[in-house]
Amino acid sequence: MWQLLELHSRLCANSHTCRVPLCRNFKERIKKQSKKDEIRWKMLVKKILTTKRITGAPFISSAMVSSLWQ
Repeated sequence: MWQLLELHSRLCANSHTCRVPLCRNFKERIKKQSKKDEIRWKMLVKKILTTKRITGAPFISSAMVSSLWQ
């Protein structure tokens, strides 16, 4: 469950108005993560976004995607 919440927070465009529990807390925690953990999560997010693009389902804005890789 915790991993799902963290995954959501990585994909969430605006954690300040988000209604998902602990979204903002996870965003803050992400900033403090080690590089190894960050790389692992980025790979997971990239795989999810690729899968969503293949299926053609709208998922998140392109602005959010570009912010993930900065």
